[in-house]
Amino acid sequence: MYILRVVRGKESLVSSILMKYGVEVKPSFEKGFVACKIKPSFELMNKLEDYILEVVESNDGEVEIILNKREDKGLKIKEGMVVEIISGIYEGFSGIVRRIEDEIALVDLNLFGKTVPVEIFLSEMRIPADPWS
Repeated sequence: MYILRVVRGKESLVSSILMKYGVEVKPSFEKGFVACKIKPSFELMNKLEDYILEVVESNDGEVEIILNKREDKGLKIKEGMVVEIISGIYEGFSGIVRRIEDEIALVDLNLFGKTVPVEIFLSEMRIPADPWS
């Protein structure tokens, strides 16, 4: 396994580019990190040089600690829940999960007075301490 330390807020961009090129990515609850099973190729690293700060080879135990560091005490995100977006371009917004497929959720966000359905990685959201605040 490899841990990629990336520019904060660019985790989903790096993940989507890696997946486009066939690199399997694991979601992370920790900002600034992306985990993948294989080391990205030299060419792919060059394409992402503005976003990847460091690549570290790790064992599975270390990877799990980093990926689950901020996971909410056993609570799983489910359809109908209120979630807070913690990274990416919608960071700071809250919304309601409409549907979940694989590691991506369709979330209804209130953007400037309009409800807009947006696809967001589960790793980019969390259950707020008080979802009604």
